[in-house]
Amino acid sequence: MRKLSMKMEQYEKKPIFYVTYDTYETYVKGHFKEYDLWIRDIYKHPNLENRSWLIWQYSNRGRINEIDGYVDINAFRGNREAFKRKFLGD
Repeated sequence: MRKLSMKMEQYEKKPIFYVTYDTYETYVKGHFKEYDLWIRDIYKHPNLENRSWLIWQYSNRGRINEIDGYVDINAFRGNREAFKRKFLGD
C-alpha cells in the first residue's frame, strides 16, 4: 500500500483497479472500496455481487485501422459528461 500511496501522490490521481474475476475474488473483494474497478469479462455482462464497476472490458478482439492485431474494447459506465468529469477534470 505504501507504493500505491506514493504513486497517487506522484501523479495526483487515484488509480482504477483492473481486475478479472479471479483477481477480484483473491485480492480486492471486501477491500479497496474507495477505488473504482475496471472489470474484464469478455463472455457476459459483469456481475460483482454488491460492487459496481466503472469500466468494462467486453472484448479483446476489436480492430482499429492502422493497428495490426487485436485491441481491447471497453465500455464506460456513465455518459459523456461523467467521462469528462472523471478523466478530463471538466
